[in-house]
Amino acid sequence: MAKEKDIYNFMVELGLEPIKNRAIVVKYAPKNLSAQVADFFTGEYFILQLCKEEIAFIPVSSWSLNLKKKDVQTNGLLTIKNEHIRTLLMEDSGFNTIVSIDTDEQTIRLNIQQKELSGFRSSGAIGYETNFWGTTYKNWHKENYEETLADIQTLAAVAD
Repeated sequence: MAKEKDIYNFMVELGLEPIKNRAIVVKYAPKNLSAQVADFFTGEYFILQLCKEEIAFIPVSSWSLNLKKKDVQTNGLLTIKNEHIRTLLMEDSGFNTIVSIDTDEQTIRLNIQQKELSGFRSSGAIGYETNFWGTTYKNWHKENYEETLADIQTLAAVAD
């Protein structure tokens, strides 16, 4: 499982300025129902981390549920500079929230599992943390969900 502290530290290692408690689990939103069914079995997850100057997307291993640090170090990190965000649209879709981010060059559609059921879904599995003894449970996706989405909406409002 990806630990929130590890995500934060990795962003700092990459030279970014991450904002604490502003990481959630996302994946690209499928374009239609057929893609949604296929994506259920094969979709790749990312950690969306809000940073001072950008939004960063870190790929997550579907096997270990840890960050794909070597992929990022080899291929670079996908980021969207805050100043390139033009509009943002959020809509509930079943148990998920679809976020469409319009930038200068493209629209990025993200599928985000809503916090209420994240303990039973893949966002909860990826964002699950325990202490050294395995006794304390933390679901950082659930804890960060509302504030992260609110901050993303603020970025779009500033761009207007």
